[in-house]
Amino acid sequence: MRAFASCFVTVVAVLLVGCGDDGGGDVTGPSSTVTAVSVVLGASEILVGETTTATATATLSTGATQSVTTGWRSDQPGAATVSDSGTVTGVGNGRATIYVVTGGRQGQQVIRVYPVYRGTWTGLSTVTGCTASGAWVGFCESEFSDLGDSFDTRLAASQILGTVTGTGTSAGVTFPGFTAPIDADGAIQFTGATDVGGIRDEATWHLRPAGTASLTGSLIEVFTAPGLSGAVTYTSSIAALTRTTAVLAPAARDRERVSAALRRFGPR
Repeated sequence: MRAFASCFVTVVAVLLVGCGDDGGGDVTGPSSTVTAVSVVLGASEILVGETTTATATATLSTGATQSVTTGWRSDQPGAATVSDSGTVTGVGNGRATIYVVTGGRQGQQVIRVYPVYRGTWTGLSTVTGCTASGAWVGFCESEFSDLGDSFDTRLAASQILGTVTGTGTSAGVTFPGFTAPIDADGAIQFTGATDVGGIRDEATWHLRPAGTASLTGSLIEVFTAPGLSGAVTYTSSIAALTRTTAVLAPAARDRERVSAALRRFGPR
């Protein structure tokens, strides 16, 4: 009887030890729940075509943490996509929320993707509108008007994320350097002025991406002359500027011809 009792006590003791807390264990055990998910992006702003990495950490009800390595999603794949493992790729202008869900909790971060303006872009601008005021009334209807004519147009730009710097050239005249922020819709706008042959030409450029290979927009030029009232305003359409790596030859001095025409027209 005593031997049986001794064996019984020994078995119970072994069972109690086996069921006890060993001080460690799996933090994702059945008694743990996810209380929060934090997300970190390698970069919060990128250009189209660039990549960055998303990482996430889940905090458990036990106080422990663990990495979340799969299950990533983007709410705007037209701006940025993300692989299941967290590689984020810029696709188009805009913002995207990169998020992951685990244990019923979601973590997220917003990324801004900018279009690419850096490089040298060349093409044509065509004068589609002409208005005149003051001493220049009648110019647009005269033989001197450039309505319907096309001119070589260039953009040489560098870029740091959402800021573009560079120069614009139209009809052989390079306007002073500019710095322009990229708007929410992906467009840039800048203004420059120069004097050619006694005629002041103030140009305002509006450019936006057309896909990833070209830029479109408009060019508005206001011509004035000292001592003469009013102005001549040209509105030009920029159908497509395409990026080039070629060495560019000097452009024809077409603006000299425009200025000469304005001078010959004379005040009215």
